Amino acid sequence: MGIIGAGGVGLMAVSLAKALGGAGAIAADISESKRQAALKAGAIAAIDASAPDAATKLAAAAPDGLLAVIDFVGSPQTAKLGISAMARGGRYILVGLYGGELSYPLPFFPMRALTVQGSYTGSLDELKELMTLARRGAVPDFPLRMHRLTEVNDVLSSLRAGMVVGRSVVSP
Repeated sequence: MGIIGAGGVGLMAVSLAKALGGAGAIAADISESKRQAALKAGAIAAIDASAPDAATKLAAAAPDGLLAVIDFVGSPQTAKLGISAMARGGRYILVGLYGGELSYPLPFFPMRALTVQGSYTGSLDELKELMTLARRGAVPDFPLRMHRLTEVNDVLSSLRAGMVVGRSVVSP
């Protein structure tokens, strides 16, 4: 499985990939520090999403072919990366809401038997499964940093600049 975007939610997905019994995820991000965090969270490999050959490297990191990609960014560039890296019959799941447009010739999808799916939230059953995993201690820790309310502007500036690795929580 490929995970595009190793921000807070993407890192959680990387850590859950193994907790759910899979082999693990291959992460792709433009930030070196987020790629390193993904490896620490259990990613099989971490690919520089801005590299010209990123799709080739992402596909090559999955020896049996990349059958699923979850895109936590949702930009035209990350969508193209995910769709290009998938094996025949793969599923591209768009979660991120960055925005933009994507243009592909329509025959491309049936010829490669690809599925494109959007996901905004999980189901109640999925939430229950996640809570069961958490109670069993099967959900690994991920980077979490607490901040005082007086630091909120600095935290937001870091978030806008893409400098937050994992999650930042502001508390009074």
